Amino acid sequence: MRLPALPVIQDYWQIISGFLSAALTVLLIFLWNSPTFQVNQVEVRGQERFTAQEISMAIDVVGRPAFSLVPLDVRKDLENTYSGLKAAHIKVNWPADVIVIVEERQPALAWQWEESVSWIDANGVEFKSRGKGENLLRVQAVTPPPSLEDGLISPELIKAVTALAAYAPSDVPVIYDEKYGLGWQDPRGWQIYFGFEHADMAVKQRVYQAIVKRLEEQGIRPALISVAYVNAPYYRLER
Repeated sequence: MRLPALPVIQDYWQIISGFLSAALTVLLIFLWNSPTFQVNQVEVRGQERFTAQEISMAIDVVGRPAFSLVPLDVRKDLENTYSGLKAAHIKVNWPADVIVIVEERQPALAWQWEESVSWIDANGVEFKSRGKGENLLRVQAVTPPPSLEDGLISPELIKAVTALAAYAPSDVPVIYDEKYGLGWQDPRGWQIYFGFEHADMAVKQRVYQAIVKRLEEQGIRPALISVAYVNAPYYRLER
């Protein structure tokens, strides 16, 4: 008497693997769409001039599952969007908390040309102005700030602006000219230029005062005076 034969399942590992794959797929779809793991808002810390909304919009993570975020990529997106940020740190906490800690660049001077204003920090990084910046040193020019090959502004130029501002009249803005450098419009009717470097600024100021005194004694009213090179200063009359 023979009993009925039972089928021998030889591919049971493939069946189990397929079942697990299907289960993981369903679980992933559930987690991806579950409100529990979706970011509802971004907590921003350390901002001074930026708003939390600006930071949140830049990283665009609201509504996305927190476990899908890569903090390094989020940080790069934020820093590439806003050059006014010196650093950013991204924290993703379970189940859906996102914390952004930012460090803003501190402007050293404001550069104004035409209708545009840029801020520049002490390291020569140019970034978009935010707010009025009443206490900033200001430079007026007809061109954007001159940048080096790496896109930075020369720290030497920043030092020169700072040094010159100590001698410029308080109510007269510093001006920049691509040919003559930094200076200002003297209230007596001429332009004075001190060049591009901050070295010997005190000596240049004394040379300038001596030239003005000599010209006034001779009754000469110049259009321009340059003491960019203390050993070869000159003045120019109206053409």
